[in-house]
Amino acid sequence: MAEYRETDYRGRTVRNARGVISQNLDTVESGVDIAIDTAKDAVHELRDTAQEVAGKTIGDMQRTWDKKRPRIERYMETHPWVVFGALLFLAYLFSGERTRERIAETKWP
Repeated sequence: MAEYRETDYRGRTVRNARGVISQNLDTVESGVDIAIDTAKDAVHELRDTAQEVAGKTIGDMQRTWDKKRPRIERYMETHPWVVFGALLFLAYLFSGERTRERIAETKWP
């Protein structure tokens, strides 16, 4: 009879321990779910803010370009050789960069 009580006591202890562990795991799972939801909300808020800033910046750049464009076009019409020379200079600079890169990559014997 003492063995039965001891076994029964052990069984209740094990069941109680399982119940406590199950409650603890549920609590941890709930905490993790809350943390994940909070992180998702923060990410969505940051993304929305970034999209707003990018849209505003692009809009500002477009308005600035629209204001400056007639002036730039007038300058290009009145000074075509300056624009042509600037384009040639830029082409020279960019082609020189590629040539230097090819020389640097070349293995000499």
